[in-house]
Amino acid sequence: MIKSLKDLLDKLSRFTNSLVYDGGICKRLLKLNFIKVDSFSNALYKVNEDKFGAIISTSATKDREKYALFSKPYISFPISIATKLNTENILDLNELNGKKIAVGKNFTAYKLLERNYPNIQLIPVKNTIEALYLLSKDKVDAAADINPVLVYYITQNNYNEIKITANSKFNVDLQIMVNKENREIIPILNKLIEDINPKTKQNITNKWIYTKQVTKIDYSTIILIIFISIIIISFLIYRQFLLEKYQNKLEDSEFRWKFAIEGSGDGLWDWNLETNNVFYSKQWKKLFGFREDEITSDLKEWHNRINPNQLEYVLKKMEEHIHGITKEYECEYQILCKNNTFKWILDRGVIVKRDSSNNPTRIIGTHKDITKRKELLEEIQLVKNQFENMFKTHDSVMLLISPDTGAILDANLSATNFYGYSYTEFTTMNISQINVSSKDEIQNSINSAKSFKNNKFVFPHKLKNGQIKNVEVYSSPIETQKGIILFSIIKDVTNEKELEKEIVKQINFTSTLIDNANAIIAVIDATGTMFKINKYGQEYVGYSQEEIASAPYFWDKFLPENKRNNVIEIIKKAQKGEIVKSFKNSWLSKTGEEKIFEWSNTLIKKPDGTMDYLATIGIDITQKEKTQELILAQKMEFESIFKFSSDGIAITDLETNFLEFNEAYLNITGFTRDELLQKSSLELTVPELRKHMKSLIKKAITYGHIKNFQKESIVANNRRIALNMSITLLPNQEKLLIIIKDVTTIKILEEQARLASMGEMIGNIAHQWRQPLSIISTVASGIKLSVEIDKKDDEELVKSSNKIIEQTLYLSKTIDDFRNFIKEDKEFKLIFINDIIMESLKLLDSSIKNNYIKIEKEIFDNIEVNGNKNELQQAIINILNNAIDFLKEKIEDQNNRYIFIKTKKIDTNSLELTILDSAGGINKKIIDRIFEPYFTTKHQSIGTGLGLSMVDKILREKHHFEIAAYNEEFTYNSKKYKGACFKVLFKKQDS
Repeated sequence: MIKSLKDLLDKLSRFTNSLVYDGGICKRLLKLNFIKVDSFSNALYKVNEDKFGAIISTSATKDREKYALFSKPYISFPISIATKLNTENILDLNELNGKKIAVGKNFTAYKLLERNYPNIQLIPVKNTIEALYLLSKDKVDAAADINPVLVYYITQNNYNEIKITANSKFNVDLQIMVNKENREIIPILNKLIEDINPKTKQNITNKWIYTKQVTKIDYSTIILIIFISIIIISFLIYRQFLLEKYQNKLEDSEFRWKFAIEGSGDGLWDWNLETNNVFYSKQWKKLFGFREDEITSDLKEWHNRINPNQLEYVLKKMEEHIHGITKEYECEYQILCKNNTFKWILDRGVIVKRDSSNNPTRIIGTHKDITKRKELLEEIQLVKNQFENMFKTHDSVMLLISPDTGAILDANLSATNFYGYSYTEFTTMNISQINVSSKDEIQNSINSAKSFKNNKFVFPHKLKNGQIKNVEVYSSPIETQKGIILFSIIKDVTNEKELEKEIVKQINFTSTLIDNANAIIAVIDATGTMFKINKYGQEYVGYSQEEIASAPYFWDKFLPENKRNNVIEIIKKAQKGEIVKSFKNSWLSKTGEEKIFEWSNTLIKKPDGTMDYLATIGIDITQKEKTQELILAQKMEFESIFKFSSDGIAITDLETNFLEFNEAYLNITGFTRDELLQKSSLELTVPELRKHMKSLIKKAITYGHIKNFQKESIVANNRRIALNMSITLLPNQEKLLIIIKDVTTIKILEEQARLASMGEMIGNIAHQWRQPLSIISTVASGIKLSVEIDKKDDEELVKSSNKIIEQTLYLSKTIDDFRNFIKEDKEFKLIFINDIIMESLKLLDSSIKNNYIKIEKEIFDNIEVNGNKNELQQAIINILNNAIDFLKEKIEDQNNRYIFIKTKKIDTNSLELTILDSAGGINKKIIDRIFEPYFTTKHQSIGTGLGLSMVDKILREKHHFEIAAYNEEFTYNSKKYKGACFKVLFKKQDS
C-alpha cells in the first residue's frame, strides 16, 4: 500500500517513459513526457488520436466513453466558485442567477452547472487560466472549476484580488482516462488506485479544499498527486509491454496446440450390440491417457468413465438413436481420464448394421476432445456477465434468437419460469419448438423484425406442459461482433394480464438495445428532466434528445392536458421515494398523433431514500385498447339482443340441458325459470321427432351450426307448438346457442295458402276436364243416335270407344298428378330439376292456355339434387302463378303474354333456373321486400303475402338453394319487353 512520498519514489524508479496530457498543470518530471496543451478540448482530441495517450485528472462522461476508458475514481473534489475579494461569500449558487460565470468548455463542471442551474449565464472558455483572466478584468462575475485547479491557477498567476467564494454541492470524481485500445490495463490502474492509503487520500483532499482567499499553497501535496499519477501511467506502459510480450507467446502456443489437435485425430469406437463388446482405437485410448494394453473391449470402459451427473443424459441420447428416434447419435459430456481429470468430448455415432428383424447390431462412432472449446466458451461467458446479470434477473420474459437459424441463443430466468424449460433445454432448442405457427410464418416474422419492417407480433406459444399461450412478442435486431441477433421481449396476453417491467440503471447500459427497442424507454432525474429517451421515443414525439433534455418537465407537452397533472403527481411521489409501478396514459406527437402507452416504472433511490432517477418503459397498446373497446361493445350488443329479442334465445350444455335463457324463451314455452332449468331442449321435442333432433344436435356439434329447421315442441300445459330453430356451437366447444321462433300461426297461414293453392289447382283441373268431358259426351251421343236409327258401323263404334277410353285415361292421369301434389310427403330424396319443372307446367297447363300465355322453354341442362319433390314443385308453381297473375292483370294484348323458362348448368354440381315474364316488372320500391311474409305484390283482396315468402322459405331455408329477383329488359322477336326475372341456383348436397 502507498503510504508516503518515499513509497511513491520507490515505485517510480521501476518504470520507464509515458505520455501524460493535462490542461497545463503538469511539468516534465523524471523520465515522463508531459505535453502542455492550450485547452482541455485539445487534450481530449490527443487521447482520442494517440493509442498511448492519457489524461490523469478528468471524469467519465457518455461522450468521452465513446473513445476512451476510465479508471476508478482516485480522489474527489468539489466544484468551486471564484470571485473578486469584494464579493460576499455565497451560500446558494442560485444567488448567481443572471450572473456571468466563465468555465472551461467540455469541462465536467460546465455540464453540471448547465443542467442544474439553467438561469446562470455560462461563458465557455478554453481553460481555467482564461476564466480567471476574464474575472480579473471584470469581464465576468465569477469563474468555476474543481477546487484544487482554481487554487493552483490563482496562486500561479498571483491573482491576489481573487478568492474562493463557495463550494457547490457537486463533487467531481477524478479518474485516469486512456485510449479505448488499452482496455486490458484498466484493471491494473484500478489495483494501484486501491493501494493508495485512505488517510493519504483524505489528507490530499483536506489540503486542497478552500473557501477563503488563497495565500499559500502546499506544493508537496501537488507533487504527491503528480507522483501518484506518474506511478499509475508508468506502470500502465510497463504492463502494456509485458502484455504484448505474453500475447505473442500465447499466439505461438495456440498455433502449436491447433497443429497438435489436427494431427492427433479423433478416438474411434465400434460397439457390437450382440456381444456387447467395444473396439477402442489406439487414438481413443491415447485421448484419455491410457496405453493400448490398459483398456479392454468391455463396454464398461466407456460407461464407467462418464461423469455420473451426465450418465442418464448420455444413455438417453444413445437409447433415442437405438430406437430410431434420432437418425444419428450425438452428445457432449465429460469422460474421466487416467489422471483423474475430466475431458469434455463430442461423441458422435451411427447405426451401421442391423439384423434380419431390423434391430441394430453395430454402432460406430468417434470421440473428439472439445475441452478447449468448452473452456473458451466459459471465458466468453465471463465477458458477458454484466449483460447477463441484467438480462437473467429481469422480470420480463426475454429470449435471444438467431435470425438465420431460429436457434434460441439465450433465455432469462423469467423465460424458464414461464415456459417450464430449463436453461440447458432452452439452449438446445429452436424457436419453432415453442412457436406453433407455420415455418413460413415464423421465418417471415423473423425477416420482418430483422429488417425493422415490423417489431410487434402475436403468436401461439407452446409451454413444456403442452399448454398453448397467446403471447405478444416485441422483437428488435441488435448488432454484435458475430452478427445480428434478435432481442425478444415476450408478454403473456392469454388472460390479458398487464405486462410489468422494471429497468435498473446500468453504467454500461447498451445504447443499441435501448434505441432499437419497439417501445419508449426514458430516464427522468429528480428535477423532472428527461435526460435520456431512446430513438423510438424521439421519432414518435418529433423532438431530439437535446430538445427534450433542455429543461425540466419539457416532456409534459407530450401529455394530453387532462392527463398532465396525474403524471406530474407520479413524478412528485417518486421524488419522495414512492413508486407507482405501472399505469396507462396517452402521448401526443409533435404532429398531434395520439397513442396509448402502458408504462412500467423502476425507481432508483439515493441512500436517503429520495429519488435519484426514474426509469420507465412505455409499450404502445393503442390497438389493444381499441380491440378491448370493440369486444366490450360487442358484448353489450349481445346482452342487449339476448335481453330484448322477441326470439327465444337459450344457452345449453352439449346435452341441451338449459343453462341460461331470455324472457322471450320463457314466454314462448310458458315455463317458469326454475321449471325450464330442470329441462332440456331434447325433452321439449315431441317423442316421434326426438331421434331426428338428436341427429341435428350431433350435426351442429360437428359442423358448428345448423339453422332454420322446424320442429314440433311440447311446452307448458302439454301444448304443442311449431318452432323454427337454429343451433350454434359456441367458441368454447362446450355450450350450444339455441334460437327459437314460434311459427305456429305461420304454419296455419301456410296451410291456408296451400289450400288456396289447391283451390287454384282444382279450378285448373275443372278447366282441363271440360274438353275431355265434352269429347266423351259428343262421342256417347253419336253412339246413342246410331243405335236409335239402327245405323251401326262396327269400325266407327270401335273408334268412338277408343276415343272415350283415351279421354278417360287423361282424366285419371290428371287426378293422379293432383293427388301427388297435395299429398303430405316430407321425405327428401334425389330428384331431377327438369322433372319438377315439367310436372309443374303440366299442373298449370289449363291456366296457362286459358289466359293465352305462351311458354318459351330452353330446358336442356339438368341436375339431380336432394330435396322434397312436392315442396320444390310448390315453389316453382308459386313463381309461375305470380307471373300468370301479373300477365292477366297488366298485359291486355294477349299476343304479348310470355313466360321464358331456361336451365343452365354452371358446373357439375350446380344448375341455374331462370323464369322471366313480360308483365312489365315489379315496382322498384317493393322489389326488395317481395320475399317477406304477408307482403303481397297484388291487391289485398286477392293476395295473402305468403306465396313468394313460401318460395324463399322452401328454397333457401329448407333446401339451402339460392334465389334472387330483379327486373330485366329484353328483346324477343324484334320487340322490347320488360318483366320480373327469378333466378334459382340449385346445388348438389349430401343426403
